[in-house]
Amino acid sequence: MQRDRASIEERAEKRKMLAEKARRILLDLLDDENRQRLKQHNRVEITGSNGGRFLVAVGYSGNVYRLDARGGILQSYCAHPYMMLRDATELPYEVAMISQILAIRADETGFLRVAN
Repeated sequence: MQRDRASIEERAEKRKMLAEKARRILLDLLDDENRQRLKQHNRVEITGSNGGRFLVAVGYSGNVYRLDARGGILQSYCAHPYMMLRDATELPYEVAMISQILAIRADETGFLRVAN
């Protein structure tokens, strides 16, 4: 029992450290306006490689929205990385957001093709 608790605590600490690193990377990807938007509203607005506007909210899936010219939501998308850590610890949401942002910026058409 003691060993199980230590293992749980170890995984929690590992996940916390990973989340902190991922948060720093996520913030490095964003401009000042989006850093503030993330802090205040838990979302960022990005431009895709083809000029499309997207909102990426804090989360893993169902958190990406395509926006119209006025910022209204046209459609929502589910697109999350299919990865788990070796010890089956769930990835921090920041990792999903980084993946989504980079995919949209690099290949908007490809992102829209695979997202559902």
